[in-house]
Amino acid sequence: MSSIAISYGENGPVFCGLKSDGSHLVTCYGSNSAIIYGTPAHFPFMGLTAGDGFVCGLLVDSNQPYCWGSSRYVQMGVPQPMIKGAEYLEISAGDYHLCGLREPLTGRLRNYSLVDCWGYNMTRSYRFDGQLQSISAGSEFNCGLFSQNRTVFCWGMKLVAG
Repeated sequence: MSSIAISYGENGPVFCGLKSDGSHLVTCYGSNSAIIYGTPAHFPFMGLTAGDGFVCGLLVDSNQPYCWGSSRYVQMGVPQPMIKGAEYLEISAGDYHLCGLREPLTGRLRNYSLVDCWGYNMTRSYRFDGQLQSISAGSEFNCGLFSQNRTVFCWGMKLVAG
């Protein structure tokens, strides 16, 4: 997750960034009016990510994703909890979907990670053995970096090696 996000969609590019004054508020510039006019003015975000025609941020007060813009596959204008009560460490947007890395669970079974994804062809929860440090969403696939052995694992459709 980053303090900036760039969305390239059929309605034009948009650049969004978190203000550097410490408020964690977001400002967007560009030609996609759905993103520009839908930008939440009073919500502080931990970080931003963008897909095709939409931008999402992780809300500071609830660790929930909040998205704005235009997408047939990701709900706009409301917090995005796929799992009620889940809190996320990080979110990452692909072209038409969004994934969130959940906060680690406490208790006996802590050596696994949970990733929730929603949107085009991706709506489900994934459980991985080991602790994921970060995630990154692609067009129709996602990848995660495991913290202990620094290996990358990818899942989804159209995986391309190169």
